[in-house]
Amino acid sequence: MKKRILSLSVILLLLLSLSACFDNEAQQQAALGQEYLGVYTQAVQEKLAQSDITLYVTATKTVTVGNTTNVQEIQETLSYAGLGTDAVLAKRTSATTVDKHILQLTETFAENVSYLTIGESNFCAATGTDAFLQRNFPVILLDSALYGKFTADKTDLATVLNFSEPTAPEVWLQDKNIQMESASGTAVFDSNNVLTSSTYKIKYRYGSCLVEYSVQMNWPAAKEVYKPADTSAYKQISDLRVPIMLETAALQLIAAPNITGGIRETILCQAGGVVWNNSTAVNLHTEKDNPLAKIAQTISMTDYTTNATDSYRFVQKYVDGKLSTSENGGQFQEAEEVSSELVRNHCMKMLMSGVLSADYLSAETLTDLGSIYFIELVPNKEFGKLVCQTANQTLYDNPTLLTDMASKETVNELTAYIGIDKFTGFPTAGGFSYEAAHTIGGTAYLLQYQADHSYYLPSLSAYEEITGKRPAVEEDVVSPTPLFYKVTGNNGETMWLLGTIHIGDARTTKLPQEIYDALNSSDALALEFNAEKFEKDISANPDLQKQLLKHYLYADGSSTEKHIDSQTYKKAQMLMKAAGRYDTTTALMKAAFWENEITNFYLQQGFGLTSDYGVDAQLTKLANDAKLEIRDIESGMEQLAMLGGFSDGLQNLLLKETLSVSGDVHYAESAALFELWCQGDEETLKAAVNDDSHMVNTEDKPYWDEYNKA
Repeated sequence: MKKRILSLSVILLLLLSLSACFDNEAQQQAALGQEYLGVYTQAVQEKLAQSDITLYVTATKTVTVGNTTNVQEIQETLSYAGLGTDAVLAKRTSATTVDKHILQLTETFAENVSYLTIGESNFCAATGTDAFLQRNFPVILLDSALYGKFTADKTDLATVLNFSEPTAPEVWLQDKNIQMESASGTAVFDSNNVLTSSTYKIKYRYGSCLVEYSVQMNWPAAKEVYKPADTSAYKQISDLRVPIMLETAALQLIAAPNITGGIRETILCQAGGVVWNNSTAVNLHTEKDNPLAKIAQTISMTDYTTNATDSYRFVQKYVDGKLSTSENGGQFQEAEEVSSELVRNHCMKMLMSGVLSADYLSAETLTDLGSIYFIELVPNKEFGKLVCQTANQTLYDNPTLLTDMASKETVNELTAYIGIDKFTGFPTAGGFSYEAAHTIGGTAYLLQYQADHSYYLPSLSAYEEITGKRPAVEEDVVSPTPLFYKVTGNNGETMWLLGTIHIGDARTTKLPQEIYDALNSSDALALEFNAEKFEKDISANPDLQKQLLKHYLYADGSSTEKHIDSQTYKKAQMLMKAAGRYDTTTALMKAAFWENEITNFYLQQGFGLTSDYGVDAQLTKLANDAKLEIRDIESGMEQLAMLGGFSDGLQNLLLKETLSVSGDVHYAESAALFELWCQGDEETLKAAVNDDSHMVNTEDKPYWDEYNKA
């Protein structure tokens, strides 16, 4: 027994000694950290005092959005000459790699002009020195004033100064939308106390993204910088960010593992008297390097002199390395083995045609819409030729038929656009509009080509669309605890009340068991309205379709533009285009339905909550599986009649309210409300739902009164 007590005493002494050693080591590291903080401060001053300096930067940026993780490997060399003077020269060479796809660019800054080479194209734009420096890596990676703790580790070869306990992101990363979760840095000194390199690691939320950014910088010998010898080779544009955004969006798209894309194309050829339409849905889902794909394409050709129409529907599915096809609603043919690379390239070829290459850029206008950049583009003549050839090839299997026949060819219109998510860099929509007149036999015939693409990246629904199955939900998902009431009548009748929410995440697939028990013991499920049945009824009943249009469209056939103020219309139209929701029909829709479309787009771009996981949708599926009667509390048509029946003033106000906040803020507000629903605190939820602080403008009171009475 004494031996055991002695052994325990020895162990305790050893532990105390080790603790003392660790404490002593920590104190030494902290003391050395303070010493080298002074060395670092001096080194920073020396670096900043240099007029000529070169930086070599390597970085890894991991961006997780929804169910997709995107890894970007970045290498940059920045050389500056004349820093601190009015004659700064700079050159940046950059290579960004995403999934083996590389984007390379070179930018030279001289005499307040930036010269950019990207792909095979050259652009230039007026740029101030401060503006150029602000959008590039700084000369010094770490600002010691942003950290609360410094320690150092020293060896014979080097000393590493550690930066921790950050108070904010580095200045070059500061953005009102960044929510820092953690950050740290290091500065490395050689045996002569010369600063040789530094690193910075940060994890943060940025809109819908979770970003982990790791950067390393060192300072090789300064390189000479020269202004481009032939500046006439550079096309002048307004904003040099635009070609970079275009090529980055294309890089993100082509490397994306999960995509839902929509394509709408119309070609009108007066010379042939035909209208060609194409509607295509593309879904691509990659799971453990195993791509799944589905392409559903409907093509129609109408002879508008006789109104005769031929249509063709073609569906392709790629699952487990095999491709199967179905034509005009028939059974899928026996699958054949096809390489996944071939299938992916085919999908990408279709989707990429909606993103204008920087090689075709002539002029541009960029508008910041909060969470979305909307870019209006003027393509060059080469792009016009390509569009004309594509139209001819599609209609007549001859790319130059009309051009060869025409004595004169005049392009009347050639425009393009693209929407880009500010946080992810993914494209949201893109397209072009082309019109040309071909003079044949003395008569001018119009050729029109309109193409619109929409992209949902990363897609949460592609897997279900391809396989017909929902993705598996993780077992450790925590069930929500929404408000749920039992109501008993005088004669023992029982009714259960559940306040549903039309959006959700995986948690809404695992509601409390008492809700499932109540559903299973009930005679019927009563919903606000059965959206699934309503959609099926509309698609199968032409009379309902006509009734629907009466609610959606203005009675006099006028456009949305005629019913809302010009400023609201301009911004809303850009957002509708950026959302891939603008066409000849939506241009005539009532403003309340524009507001609904933009709200849904904002939710989509949050990449978390979706109507597929809405509680109504979950309960409807369960009721259908159990063959339980589903009743409408009010009909879908009544809901549409209410929205479409609002006065122009109220519809304009609702649209302005939605446009008054950016998409990420709107999504955050919706997510916060969903969290309150999950928690089921009656008083807190009641206060949030009844919050009318946005109704403070007395001029708008009559409209809010109208809204509250509806």
